[in-house]
Amino acid sequence: MNLNTPLTVCALVCGTKGANFLEDTIEFLQPTMVYTYRQKGEGSDYLERINSLSQRYGFQLEMKNRPSFQELKGYDLCFVVGWQFLLPTTENLVIFHDSPLPRYRGFSPTVSQLLNEEPCLGVTALLPSEEPDQGPILAQSLVDISYPITLQEALTALRSAYSACAKEVFDCVANGNPLVGQEQDETQATYSIWRNEEDMWVDWEQDAQYITRFVNALGPPYSGAKTACYGRTIILNRVEPGPEMTFEQRTPGKFWSIRDNIPLVICGRGTLRILQAQESSGEPVNFTVLRARLSKYR
Repeated sequence: MNLNTPLTVCALVCGTKGANFLEDTIEFLQPTMVYTYRQKGEGSDYLERINSLSQRYGFQLEMKNRPSFQELKGYDLCFVVGWQFLLPTTENLVIFHDSPLPRYRGFSPTVSQLLNEEPCLGVTALLPSEEPDQGPILAQSLVDISYPITLQEALTALRSAYSACAKEVFDCVANGNPLVGQEQDETQATYSIWRNEEDMWVDWEQDAQYITRFVNALGPPYSGAKTACYGRTIILNRVEPGPEMTFEQRTPGKFWSIRDNIPLVICGRGTLRILQAQESSGEPVNFTVLRARLSKYR
């Protein structure tokens, strides 16, 4: 590689994480090609942001979730962020995973870390491997967080970690070094399971602190934590733990009180205030009936 020749960079980015990454790294990566696609479960805001960057910086933008080997092999580096489709393995491919690998391999790692109340979040840049998220590590960056924290806030906090990893990898190759990573320690590996709509339902048998993290971790850009109330499905937007109370017979999911349209719900341990909730139509929920019981499924 000629050190006097600028690197050619391709970015494969999708979702809020992908748009954040592109905004934060475009000045030093200067990609000439960007691939993206419409991701199920997210709105179109990230697509508008990526398109706006294309118009401003002049890179080529293509809507394609499975670019070919021939399309990718000609670049010095291909950065992959928020991608949910299999890609052809090329020696220039750099995968970004939002966890401190080898922990939290797999799906929705940031959500899993928030549910587990991890004190810090991480981003890892790694080489592709036969098994997902098991390739050699090129760079890793951690970010301290505190609770309560929403998913949107967590993704914002991770922006600096993504940028730091991208800069480290980019500078390494720009200085003429090969992409050689450190093998992961298999004895430290943990896994994060995939999630779907069934996993969005609140389990009122859990304690109030966990349910608060659950609601915060499943908010935007995702569809939100759900519960059945008054015979219909509602989405919980904002909640907070209530007072500790001793009930002679504890029945999780039942309302104990409603004040100023804020119900106090009995949980498996502790109580929870629902500060804001919405119907599936987007209209705010009016909590009018005290003798109601929230349930996991409608």
